[in-house]
Amino acid sequence: MSIDMYLREAERQASEMDNFNHQIKESYHNLQLILGSFISEESLQGMAYDSAKITLKDILEPLLKSIIVLSELTNKANQEYVERYKVEVAKESLKSSELEININRLNSHLNELYEIENKLLMLNNSNYALQSSLDGMILSVKSQKRILEDKLERLIAFNSKSASFLIKQNRLNQL
Repeated sequence: MSIDMYLREAERQASEMDNFNHQIKESYHNLQLILGSFISEESLQGMAYDSAKITLKDILEPLLKSIIVLSELTNKANQEYVERYKVEVAKESLKSSELEININRLNSHLNELYEIENKLLMLNNSNYALQSSLDGMILSVKSQKRILEDKLERLIAFNSKSASFLIKQNRLNQL
């Protein structure tokens, strides 16, 4: 199974979550103002009004504050997820399956270059320019392969960490 990270999509989702979070905060802030106005209204008296005011103050106000905090934490977590990916893995979208295919291709190229090198050695051809060029190609392919392997390792590690990150976020949402 491939591990795919679509960075632009994750950034778009984080941005949408940020906008949504601002809307939630604004809506709940307005609701808090309305509730505060109702609770502080002295002309509304009687047992029913007093009971409603106590219920709103003791239950609904803390609930609204909790929803706002949860929304902020979720928004922050989404932003951090994208930023952590950029820092820990790459500033580009990656697919582990594509990385593995490219690593295998580079391995094939390396094997071909090693075969050429062995054939040159069997010929006892000491063409320095040819050997030097071949060595340069081998170093280049090895370097490219190592870069891809490093990205793959970081993607896999990030994927493992992100699972625990999502579990923590899910636990927060269950509160």
